[in-house]
Amino acid sequence: MFRILFLTTIVLLPISSVHAQQRGGMADRLKRYDKNGDGKVTKAEFSGPVRAFSRFDADGDGVITSKEMGGASGGSRASGAKTSRSSGNVIGELSMAERMAEYQAFPTEKPAPGDNAPKFELKDLSGKTVSLNELLATAPVIIETGSCTCPVFRRSHGKIEELQQQFGKRVHFVVLYGREAHAGSGAYKDTPPPTTLEERVRLAEKVAREISIGLPVAVDDIDNKVSLAYGGLANAGYIIGQDGRVFFKMPWIDARLLSEPLTALLKSGGRGGAHPPEFPNGQTMPGGGGKRTARPGSRASSKDVSASSTPVKVPAGMENDIVWNSNFSDALKRAKKSNSEVLVNFHFKGCPICFAMDQGPLRDKRVVDKSRQFVGVKVDITTDDGEKLADKFEVVGTPVFVRLNTDGEEVDRHNGPADVVTFLGFLGDRE
Repeated sequence: MFRILFLTTIVLLPISSVHAQQRGGMADRLKRYDKNGDGKVTKAEFSGPVRAFSRFDADGDGVITSKEMGGASGGSRASGAKTSRSSGNVIGELSMAERMAEYQAFPTEKPAPGDNAPKFELKDLSGKTVSLNELLATAPVIIETGSCTCPVFRRSHGKIEELQQQFGKRVHFVVLYGREAHAGSGAYKDTPPPTTLEERVRLAEKVAREISIGLPVAVDDIDNKVSLAYGGLANAGYIIGQDGRVFFKMPWIDARLLSEPLTALLKSGGRGGAHPPEFPNGQTMPGGGGKRTARPGSRASSKDVSASSTPVKVPAGMENDIVWNSNFSDALKRAKKSNSEVLVNFHFKGCPICFAMDQGPLRDKRVVDKSRQFVGVKVDITTDDGEKLADKFEVVGTPVFVRLNTDGEEVDRHNGPADVVTFLGFLGDRE
């Protein structure tokens, strides 16, 4: 959803520009759910979260029209009531949940673990048909979604290749190539979104060369039907049992967290069943669903870091904002000098969840006041230095917030979006 002292300028798209981009996407989403093509979506047709349906059903009649869908991205609340910014969980007049529903294109609750996985037959980059049914006939399947313009896919896919080597022929691995995550923006401003299947295939071939993809790449049709059936998220992961049911899913695929459920599935004979067990970080909401999770192997602070220290000198004009340093090494030095913790914000330009956090909870006065006890630093994972730090701290997806002690050791982390109360708790305010 970033140099005097700690100041870094945050470059964000104008709100009007963001809304303009979203309005086109809203029309596409309406068509996706409009089964009979009448320009309306009923509750029976809608397969996304109930909360998202209520958000766009402005008049509460149980039907979403094209007018309601188009107006929703303009910032009006479905109920027509205004919400005070002082609540800390809103962005403009939209609650965090509502804004997330917009940005994530109705973040998938389906298919959830235990549900039947959507079947597909798609061509790979060699023209060979990749059939989910045929793959499941011999072994479970791991599906990784990705695209040429998804920086998280680019930097994390190598770990999936390593996992494939570990499990070999006992499991099939497939990259499901779908809608471009960030075509035409940020680092990919010179990469327009494809309008034909041929153009999509060329982009898939390009990223396959650049990051050495050795797995089959099943390219979705330009209507994104299969990708959307799997939630439409940029770099999600699914484990599909041989009975055709989802055994495990992740909004951001993380190879480190796939071994446990995959091993459990194989021990059970490869069939997941309607009620698979729960595993760490198997959330069904994007970005970690607001849950705080510790990185495997992370160490708690071994030093008594003063909670009353205020290491931040606030430049004029930044009184109501978190002060972010742009240099990680400098931030660590400042933290050591002031005996304070470092607050690291892993992000990248063009990340809609990062943008939502920046415009909402991270501007709340309580969060800003609490941030003065930390040395803040923003790390863009798409830069060379940022990628190295993301690897070091095993960051998958964005945004990720990490607290470090004065030795640069991890104290705690929060993956994904958070409301104000949750984020304050992460910063140590448990009251």
